[in-house]
Amino acid sequence: AIPALVRGDIDVGAIMLSTNYFNAMSRGASIKIVAEKGHFSSPGCVSGAIIARKTVYESGEMQNPSQLKGRVLDVRRGSYQDYIMDKLFNEAGLTFDDVKLVDISPPGALGALRMGEIDVTLAAEPWLTRLVRAGDAVVWIPYRRIIPKFEHAFILFGPNLLEKTPDVGKRFMIAYLKGVRQASQGKTPRNLEIVIKNTRMDRELLQNICWRKWRIDTKAMLDFQDWAIKMGLLDRKIPVDRFWDPRFVEHANKVIGAPPK
Repeated sequence: AIPALVRGDIDVGAIMLSTNYFNAMSRGASIKIVAEKGHFSSPGCVSGAIIARKTVYESGEMQNPSQLKGRVLDVRRGSYQDYIMDKLFNEAGLTFDDVKLVDISPPGALGALRMGEIDVTLAAEPWLTRLVRAGDAVVWIPYRRIIPKFEHAFILFGPNLLEKTPDVGKRFMIAYLKGVRQASQGKTPRNLEIVIKNTRMDRELLQNICWRKWRIDTKAMLDFQDWAIKMGLLDRKIPVDRFWDPRFVEHANKVIGAPPK
């Protein structure tokens, strides 16, 4: 999505936190974060976690992070998953050299856990609940234990909405924030009806998953960049005013009123 966003082939991207768009910005791409799409809150239900293969966990072989040594981990490098695991490795006195890394899509992780091909994967909703319900995995360590209140997904605008037609971007943001506020009401009958219709997820799954809240915290993104530079994944730090454009959210809040506390 990043190249298409940079070229202006698409105008809006809903993107997981990764070094990709910070690298694009460092090369002069006209893209910016304009709203949050999801974060891992400290209280409440678990919306993202490190998942362990059930048989390994129940055998007592993964009671603490130091027992990850020699294990096969499904981690997307350069993403917030990579960031989470590095923090956990530091805590356990391990490095990425102590494990075997693979990168499997969430649907593929279902079979890989069942077949014993991976010991650990990382997942956010709805895949977290799907993996656990399949019977071959357990929630091992919630993300919030490692990175409390951390944002992992964002809405990005490309050059068309940032520069050429910002009025369209403002109208889009009004619609988006209306949707966010509706979703933030939780699993109401109306919200379940909307999500089922548009995603075809079954009602039982939606009743069991953890629904997220929305906010924005630029400090978390600066910390992520510090880590990416240390890991050699990012050349230089992008300042807040270069990656975050609050004018669209600010305009939308003026039109539809301040968000509820």
